[in-house]
Amino acid sequence: ISIYFRLLKCRDVKSVREGKKKLYNHYFKSFFFTKLFEDGSYKYSGVKRWGKKVANGDVFSLERILIPVNVNNMHWCLLEVSIPEKRIQYYDSLGGSGEQYLKGMLMYLNDEWKKLSKAGDFVPEDWRLVSTTKETPRQKNGYDCGVFTCTCADYISLGLELTYTQKDITVCRRRMALKILNGEGGVTLD
Repeated sequence: ISIYFRLLKCRDVKSVREGKKKLYNHYFKSFFFTKLFEDGSYKYSGVKRWGKKVANGDVFSLERILIPVNVNNMHWCLLEVSIPEKRIQYYDSLGGSGEQYLKGMLMYLNDEWKKLSKAGDFVPEDWRLVSTTKETPRQKNGYDCGVFTCTCADYISLGLELTYTQKDITVCRRRMALKILNGEGGVTLD
């Protein structure tokens, strides 16, 4: 998942540099929420420096943030933050709500706002928290969550509707492997 997200990031940077998009997406590492909820409670200090690594050092200058979520070391989901829409959305191929991650991300954005000394107040009520919807593609087994998560991030980063299903996952898995093995976007396995 980490390698595939690096590939998505490289593709995104290239699109911005070529003028195909105006704003960057950012892809936090898969252990973002592990650090944010270290010892079971919210700890901004665990990820305080992560915002410096985004374009312009400001998460609020992005189009979106995409974060793979590892739930109990057993299941992968995706969290999307759409900055222009002020929307935080959770995508779980098994249908979980992701409430803890949605609320944690809102708290993180509030802390980032304060850290960056943004003008005005951060107003949490302006942000929409969206749990997994019925439109989120569902897996029909216990082992394809990582492919669903990566495919979801890929589609969202391209602005596509989530039209894939369990029937497409074998092809998605092969495409992911080919992209990684071919070093697409300058990503290598070393």
